[in-house]
Amino acid sequence: MNIMKKVRLLCTVFGTAALCGGEINWQNWQAYSHEKLTPQAALKLTAADPVPEIEGVKLSGKNLTVPLKGGDLNDLLNIEKKGFNRVLLVKTVKVAENTTVKLGLGADWWFEIYCNSKISTGTLRAGGNIDYPPTAKDHFAVLELKKGVNVVSIFAQSGSIGKFTFAVERASDDTPVTKISRRNELEELLPSTETLRHGPYLIAPSRGTVTVGVLTDGNVHGVGVEYRIAGTQQWQRKWDTLGGILRSDSDLHRITLNGLKSGAEYEYRILLASENKKFKALETHTFTAAPDDERSFSFFVTGDTQFGSAKRGRLLKKWQKLTESCDFQVSLGDMANIYDDFDVMFFGGYLNWQGKKIYHGKPFVSVRGNHEMRGTERSRWFGVLSADREKGYHSFTWGKTFFIVLDTGGDGTDIGRNSMTAEATKEYMSAQRQWLEKIVNSAEYKNAKFRIVLSHEAPHSHRVSKMNDMARFISEPLLKASKSAEYPVHLWLSGHIHRYRRTIPLTTAAYGNAPCDPSDMSTGTEYNFPILTVEGPGKNSPLAASATVVKVTDAGIEVKSFDEAESCFDHFIIQPDGKITEKENEYKKETLKIYR
Repeated sequence: MNIMKKVRLLCTVFGTAALCGGEINWQNWQAYSHEKLTPQAALKLTAADPVPEIEGVKLSGKNLTVPLKGGDLNDLLNIEKKGFNRVLLVKTVKVAENTTVKLGLGADWWFEIYCNSKISTGTLRAGGNIDYPPTAKDHFAVLELKKGVNVVSIFAQSGSIGKFTFAVERASDDTPVTKISRRNELEELLPSTETLRHGPYLIAPSRGTVTVGVLTDGNVHGVGVEYRIAGTQQWQRKWDTLGGILRSDSDLHRITLNGLKSGAEYEYRILLASENKKFKALETHTFTAAPDDERSFSFFVTGDTQFGSAKRGRLLKKWQKLTESCDFQVSLGDMANIYDDFDVMFFGGYLNWQGKKIYHGKPFVSVRGNHEMRGTERSRWFGVLSADREKGYHSFTWGKTFFIVLDTGGDGTDIGRNSMTAEATKEYMSAQRQWLEKIVNSAEYKNAKFRIVLSHEAPHSHRVSKMNDMARFISEPLLKASKSAEYPVHLWLSGHIHRYRRTIPLTTAAYGNAPCDPSDMSTGTEYNFPILTVEGPGKNSPLAASATVVKVTDAGIEVKSFDEAESCFDHFIIQPDGKITEKENEYKKETLKIYR
């Protein structure tokens, strides 16, 4: 990508902090450059000795005043422009009392920020620098300044020859931070505390059940959930257990609540156990259980939100009213570019930006995309987000609608990075196909009024590739069953190709905002249902992202897609018999064309 052509680091200050009665000036730094600098140099800095050294030799620093609109560090520090330049920016800050300061940072390509030798956030391990040009609103860090002298340092490294800028500006102090997970530090050296790091949040919703997830601050003695129908007195209690004992071996906990009353509003709260056989109950939240009748419901859909964590968060913030109006939300895969740190990527870059009503009360349905197969925490996806701890495919029922969630795997790059053998991949995908053969013959599938499929790759209208071939292989039993007028698929939602596209059933045509390759559409006459593909970042189409709201009523399925400004550019209704009614507006006519 061209985004690696330049190196850019920016910083935003939130609020003010007392520095002997004045404000901290974040434009002034001491800068050190050396080809052998590593992030570990920041860990050795102290208030008494804030000068880094390489192989026992102290580095010579330069006073650096960063221009208000940013400056090129290569020029400001007189560094030869070459690939992988490394700079350590150091600042000693004396405060009269304990103070919290928030900073916003963006970098092309890597950075990490430390306060008193403790990492706050960064992209060396968390990823996220996919935006170009990077801005001071790409990542946000919190600095806990203690009374006295503190050392703040930023390690930055270029990705290739180019510019290397750093800027400072003010912004509001209520922006969520993207803090590095303690899993990326030496966790065994950190004390555990009886507090939550993230959550609670809800995953795997279905008729009569939902799963509550939390991440604790290190391993705790036990985690449970108390829940009750709102307005009643009696709590039910359930703990995360293994072999009849409370789980104390993990910071990730999942508790599945069963026997929920259809469509009822529930109150729930997390319980944290102590060594002395006591526990404390945390804040109470609410959610609505999945209904089993024909009442109307809606869900919010995104996919391919492969932006920097803060940009992704701001995008979700813009769509917050849409999400709040829905009963649950769906990610169609590739939520982030790389899965190296869920604290930064999912919580700091997704849920923390949304209101409590969404964070704690709107169940989350996650589809595994090919990027979910990348990164050091790729396996952790199954614990944090997947409905199943071992499989990325499942089904669920909401009202009279049956949902099928497919796992279409990865491309050659994803498989190669993860050392997946061809045999293991084939075995997993064959098992998924066998599972799907049973699903399409199940009572849940046949008795459903509507059937909706969620996947990352799609069997039709996506570019011809090995992933596309795999999607066809997996879904063949479903495609065969859907040809029956008695058991049709009504809607297929997908991502992956980073351009908005909606197929016209039984044709080789599609609505889109960018031209289609004829080979992508050649099998269209085989598909009697629409496949809608959400937008994603890239140069292929005019939109950078899209959100889709699907509303299911007794009369049909209403689908609306929105751009980043929350303007509706696609609107149609799927009737129970599969027929489609187009709803026109001027923006739709301007944005979408029919490509054949």
